[in-house]
Amino acid sequence: YTLRDFYINPKFIVSMTDNDKLNSLHQTKAVIKDLIETRFTRLSIAYGTHGATHYDILGPPEQHLAKIRGE
Repeated sequence: YTLRDFYINPKFIVSMTDNDKLNSLHQTKAVIKDLIETRFTRLSIAYGTHGATHYDILGPPEQHLAKIRGE
């Protein structure tokens, strides 16, 4: 795994939800070594006229929403 910056135009966000699969897996065994408590988000981005692209990102949806809103 690698952590990197991720920039997205907020107008293209279709949805942000808890990533239940990664959250459950991380509770059993750390997905990222030495990362104790965290949550993961499933981010869906509009991709042209053909649907959406999905990204798994570190941090809860509330945290990302607050950043988008400038809080």
